[in-house]
Amino acid sequence: MRRSGKWDDTDRILQSELYSNEAFASASVDEIRKELDISDVLMQDVCEYMELHKHIDVTERLTTGIIKKIRATKLGFQAYKFETYLAKNDTLIYQHKFKKSALWNNVLTPIVAAMTLLVSIVTLITQRQQSTEAQVKTQQFQQTIQTLDSSRRVETNALNVILSNYEKSFSKSVDTTKQKTQTK
Repeated sequence: MRRSGKWDDTDRILQSELYSNEAFASASVDEIRKELDISDVLMQDVCEYMELHKHIDVTERLTTGIIKKIRATKLGFQAYKFETYLAKNDTLIYQHKFKKSALWNNVLTPIVAAMTLLVSIVTLITQRQQSTEAQVKTQQFQQTIQTLDSSRRVETNALNVILSNYEKSFSKSVDTTKQKTQTK
């Protein structure tokens, strides 16, 4: 591309530069994409955005509407160089961030799912053990109560036998005492 001026510190062309649209070279979108190492979809989006703002002219499209070749315009060249256009709009930065977040999502999602499954299994096993322990303790408690009831019944029966024997002997002694007093 032809220019008749110098670049300032902000990578913008000084106002004294003059350009002719015919002097701007065409570029292949695929070559630019490979050089910048960005995805096809992102490159097409950037080209459509730049075309919308009249920073480039599309010189060749495929029948499906995919942009193949572009040519810079005076507006586009005065605004930015192509590489800094992407950088200043944070497009490249966002693509790398997106790749990192997608990688983390692809790695972390299975890890979190596996950990959740592991916690669920441990919780289920713990609940079953606690349920089994509770059942055993309930059975032991019921057996203890039955044992206590049985021993109380035995004690009560023994006491009844003793009392009934005592009552019989007492009534015999009272009967004999009555007989003795009556015979006298």
